[in-house]
Amino acid sequence: MVSHSSKAVEYSGQFDDIFSPNEGQDGYFNNGNNRTEVGRDGQFLRNSKRTIQLSNLPEAATHADVTDAVKGGMLLDVFLRSQDRAASISFLDGNAANDFFRYAKRNDLYIRGKRVAISWSDRHFTLANHVAHKIGMGASRNIVIRSAVTRHTDESIREDLDHIHNLVVISIKFVDRDAHVSTNSVQNAMFARTCMMSRSKYKGCKIEWDIDECGAPLPVLKPRPVQKENSAPKPRAPINRFALLNMDGATDTSTDEDSMLGMDSFQSDLVSGLNGVAV
Repeated sequence: MVSHSSKAVEYSGQFDDIFSPNEGQDGYFNNGNNRTEVGRDGQFLRNSKRTIQLSNLPEAATHADVTDAVKGGMLLDVFLRSQDRAASISFLDGNAANDFFRYAKRNDLYIRGKRVAISWSDRHFTLANHVAHKIGMGASRNIVIRSAVTRHTDESIREDLDHIHNLVVISIKFVDRDAHVSTNSVQNAMFARTCMMSRSKYKGCKIEWDIDECGAPLPVLKPRPVQKENSAPKPRAPINRFALLNMDGATDTSTDEDSMLGMDSFQSDLVSGLNGVAV
């Protein structure tokens, strides 16, 4: 049995009045006033700012690609519009939705290596009372079929669930002897579980609620290193170009003086010779 510890916590965003005409027949409501409504079991908010819109998805993106990229809270519903390259994801907890939204805005969100756009949806998913009650008892969008490996396959399970309207089987993974079935919606998973439990071929298989992998904590990113400001370069001492002529680095004043005296004697002899030629 999977338990959910999330309780009704007032959220600072916009909530809708459940009795207002803003609520639609498709399970969504439009942003209305600030009234907060809690399910009859007192655990989960019926109306909350919980639905996020992902757009600019890569071509051929699947439900699995979307759920693999989402973390931070249990999901109520995943609705993919392939033709629009967009998806709507609805969290159970509005605070978890806000945390994921802020995380994706700060760090970007990539699906199949492509950066996608994220925004709040104009219409937010309404949590029906009977679904909230089941969630309080451990329901999620995923189910696990115990001891299924001997009698069931991926293909046979998909065929058995194919008739359920709007149900998308995202993945089926066999771990040990159990089959873990991931779907797109808590409500659709409720129908799927009820359907399988009523069929004779599933007798002897315990069908339980499984954890939602999207409920894993958001990744903790390491803080970016702070770049130190470049300090002004220190002024260099002027270079004496003539000092390079002295290879041993020492200054020999006597040698310099002898050289200058020899040069003066040479110049005097040269001038005297020129004068004698001119005479």
